[in-house]
Amino acid sequence: MKRAATWIGVGVGVLLFLWIAMHFMLTTINPAQESPAGHFQSACWACHMTLESAELTE
Repeated sequence: MKRAATWIGVGVGVLLFLWIAMHFMLTTINPAQESPAGHFQSACWACHMTLESAELTE
């Protein structure tokens, strides 16, 4: 029983990590996109998937 609870906890943790990664870190942006004020000044591809087909946002 304890072993099953551990695997369920690990599975929930992995799903939570993947959800956070897909919604916050791995959002698609256009390479021509200007970074907003106060945004990290590292290269876009360090945190985002850069695609030419992604729409530019204001």
